[in-house]
Amino acid sequence: MNVLLMFLLFLISGEVGVTHAFSHGNATINGNAGGAVCVFPFKYEDIWHSKCTSVGHDKPWCATTNDYTRDGRWGECTGLVNPTMNGNAAGEECSFPFVYKDTAYWECTSVAHDKPWCATTDDYTRDGRWGECIRTGNPTINGNAGGALCVFPFKYKGIWHSKCTSVRHDKPWCATTDDYTRDGRWGECTGLVNPTMNGNAAGEECSFPFVYKDTAYSKCTSVRHDKPWCATTNDYTRDGRWGECTGLVTPFLQCSDEWM
Repeated sequence: MNVLLMFLLFLISGEVGVTHAFSHGNATINGNAGGAVCVFPFKYEDIWHSKCTSVGHDKPWCATTNDYTRDGRWGECTGLVNPTMNGNAAGEECSFPFVYKDTAYWECTSVAHDKPWCATTDDYTRDGRWGECIRTGNPTINGNAGGALCVFPFKYKGIWHSKCTSVRHDKPWCATTDDYTRDGRWGECTGLVNPTMNGNAAGEECSFPFVYKDTAYSKCTSVRHDKPWCATTNDYTRDGRWGECTGLVTPFLQCSDEWM
């Protein structure tokens, strides 16, 4: 493994007191976790895994807490957590972190590409396997897409949106392809993509990235909380709105709500 990546993995392992942000994946089957969702990354025999693994099992599996060695809770994976499209990886899922030109990426990036992408192995420089990041949300109603799922991010009038928007509509809506300008397919959103609970935001969805104490977070974090949480606007310092992450639908493309 790339030396830089090994060093970064060491830093986040918790051995040096660095807090790590955890995200949730698909529901599991079998195992002993009663169908609980995967938690990524999870620690198994002192190694952090950011996607389902077959190590020690004959089928892909994951832990349903962040430390299998401590808690022993696990289940078999029911599907890909971070699937890709296009590229050269035939739909394989993203591998986080991955190394590209000596830089480690923990989320999809647009570096050297016109759309967010990821490597599907831990080292793009070595393996060259990649795909464009995709994320689907809830089914839509009305619109012209026949109930198709939201696709995030989608492009509308030169701006990328990573969650439902009310721009030019009186109800939240999304495109059902990655480019509304090109395809014109859309529908009204039927539910939140990243709902929260508790906190003070009345169940509003997470807004990624959000700023908290001068640090930008692109996924849920446990900083200063005992459970993963997120802000529901792009600046917690300014607005103070937050909630605990539910893991019901988790973005595997972390990006801002709108960007040029």
